[in-house]
Amino acid sequence: MIFRSKINYWLFFAIMMPLFIGFYGDVSGWEIRWPWLVFVASMICIHGYWYYSTFYKIGNGKLSVKSGWWFYKELLIRDIGQIRPKNSVLTAPALSPKRLEIDFKNGEKLMISPRKEKVFLDQLVEINPQIKIMTK
Repeated sequence: MIFRSKINYWLFFAIMMPLFIGFYGDVSGWEIRWPWLVFVASMICIHGYWYYSTFYKIGNGKLSVKSGWWFYKELLIRDIGQIRPKNSVLTAPALSPKRLEIDFKNGEKLMISPRKEKVFLDQLVEINPQIKIMTK
């Protein structure tokens, strides 16, 4: 099953607003600066793809995590030790600061933010009943 990432749209708007303001400043005088327009359009496309392509997939005993062009990982669900909620804005394949931190038995950690969190956790525990689900 595929789980999309939770999205905090304020983050998208905080990143894109300066670009829109700069673009408006360029076109309000009816003078279009094409390099700026191309830059704004490319940033919108890049961020749109990033938002569209961040997801988590559970299947065949694996958790696959994808975010944009630069992040793809497949991890064995049997190697998950515990999962706990965490608020963080650190870089991670998650589009929301409300995240789940997954601790693996080898010491590796991963933060993600699936939309249907309860269904996501239930599926992981169904595959590996030894996962400890921590609460705040």
